Amino acid sequence: MTEVPSAAEAMCSGPAEQPAAGDAPQGGQSAAPEGLDPVATAAGEGEAAEDLVPSAKKAHVVFEDSDEEPEPVTYLRLGVDYELTADMEDLHVQCGRLAVMENLDQAPKLTRIALIANHIKKVEGLEANTELEHLEVYQSHIKRIENIAHLTKLECLDFSFNNIRIMQNMGTLVKLRHLYLPSNKIVEIEGLDNLTELTILELGANRIRDIENIAHLQKLEQLWLGKNKITSMALPGPLPALKQLSLQSNRLTDWHPTLFTHAPALEHLYLGHNGLPNVPDSPGMNQLEQLKELDLAGNPITELPELRLSQLEDLWANDCKVESLEQVEKLALLPVLDTVYLERNPLQADAEAYREAIIKHCPKLTQLDADPVVKPPPGPDMRDYSVKGIVKAVSKFQ
Repeated sequence: MTEVPSAAEAMCSGPAEQPAAGDAPQGGQSAAPEGLDPVATAAGEGEAAEDLVPSAKKAHVVFEDSDEEPEPVTYLRLGVDYELTADMEDLHVQCGRLAVMENLDQAPKLTRIALIANHIKKVEGLEANTELEHLEVYQSHIKRIENIAHLTKLECLDFSFNNIRIMQNMGTLVKLRHLYLPSNKIVEIEGLDNLTELTILELGANRIRDIENIAHLQKLEQLWLGKNKITSMALPGPLPALKQLSLQSNRLTDWHPTLFTHAPALEHLYLGHNGLPNVPDSPGMNQLEQLKELDLAGNPITELPELRLSQLEDLWANDCKVESLEQVEKLALLPVLDTVYLERNPLQADAEAYREAIIKHCPKLTQLDADPVVKPPPGPDMRDYSVKGIVKAVSKFQ
């Protein structure tokens, strides 16, 4: 082991269970060396995790702050401090003080590698690991996508929270289905020409300015581009399989018709915290007939859209500039609306009238802002006194 004078950030604030960004793992896992307590367990099971926003699946590990003089960090080694065996299929090391990817030829049957919150600067040492289907080097110091062209069985690649600037050297990964590159320094969507099997592309929290070079991704189901520098929502396409699109926290100030025509299968659309004006009149958004969830929060919208979407369940339009309480009458056009967020709009000035009006026009509502909507128990002798989701049922004979 090599001692290097470094900051105490090499130690995690504490282990926490964090599901991996891709498919559920198969096979075994590495054992932590004696005296060290990194999280070295397999990811959560099942496919349910894929329904979450990818960047929210696994917390960014926070290192402890300390006023004390940092002690020298002892980096640990794969194949030395972490055992590698010829028959192991799964390697998962989190907060493990790894600085180098090495000795992985000792485990040629590996199908899954997850190295999370370490100090790795270069992707290397994978020459013998041609069976890999899942490669995850999450929250490290990687600057380049390299030395993976021979990993042609890869289905999931996750280099989240690194220092990558260019999407490159992935042309041979023709089986890749999930690509996670959020929280890097990427400025352009590129290098995807041969990745026609992609179903998930996560590029949030980068420096991207344009949605481009994705029109050929006909199987793409999820596109996450939140927290970039995008100024136009114009979609290349069409993208017939796209179900989830996130453009939250960008620089959008106008609507573009391709949003409504190039993604006809959209079910979840996140446009919160931009500079968007009112939603265009029909057909506009009403062309997205499969839409179940719509996020318009934090935009300078003054009117609620007149939506006639038979499957819309969730509408988020909090922190906008809607003034007239009469606007909530439009919610009656949404027959299965279940959740509404309209708090911190001017129309909330009279809180009681605001709540009553929305509940009146949304008979299937179960949540309004942060409060559940509790329906009174059935029966002619009960009256509803609901306040912030609490029902006081009082008999008329009391």
